[in-house]
Amino acid sequence: MKEGLNFTLYEVFGYLMPGLIAAAGLSVGFWAVFHDQSVLPLSLWRLSPDGLLAALFVAYLLGHMVQSIGNMRLEGADKKVMAQPFAAFAKERLVPMLHGCGTQIADEWIQRIMDESCIKVGFLGDRDIFTYREGFYRGSTVAMALFCVGLVPCLVTGNLRLLVGDTVLIPSRGELSVVLLISILGVWLLYKRFQRFSRYRVSRVLAAFVALSIPQLSAGAGATRSHEHHE
Repeated sequence: MKEGLNFTLYEVFGYLMPGLIAAAGLSVGFWAVFHDQSVLPLSLWRLSPDGLLAALFVAYLLGHMVQSIGNMRLEGADKKVMAQPFAAFAKERLVPMLHGCGTQIADEWIQRIMDESCIKVGFLGDRDIFTYREGFYRGSTVAMALFCVGLVPCLVTGNLRLLVGDTVLIPSRGELSVVLLISILGVWLLYKRFQRFSRYRVSRVLAAFVALSIPQLSAGAGATRSHEHHE
């Protein structure tokens, strides 16, 4: 059973953490609308182990929904990078391998072919880091936007009451406005980070494939892997 599970850091950074942000925003918005005079407890550490596990599982599922929205609504830097001169140079290296059909293949599949070629020979570099970061910032952008949406009912009704530890906090509309403005700024900054790591990911694919197509580098990498294998 354990061999069938493939739990990676992306499960945490790509799904769980954005899901927690979105859950926080939706919770305060829901509470302000439907439980205006009640107190919203923010004490996950006081939950039982089963309750905490259930809360994390719900946040994890919400993170998948957040990523789905991000995939539909947020466009990465793929098109911009693939339109650069270096991308055309990399495509020229790929065309002979595809028997002249490279110009008829969409850029998305060209990236996948290049990426898979690099994976097969061990040219990974910072691939996983860029993938995880891109997913984290994409999900966090959508999650923070949902957090902003959740703050709007709180700002309109002014009924939000939070229990933090043993203290009940009743933020004013002014305080909520400041939090909303900071959150909107956070959406923009997270989106810029998403774009940045999207460029890193695609640029790595192109650079690694071109490096792989240079015989001297390919031979050197093969010798290094062979030496590591014998050790």
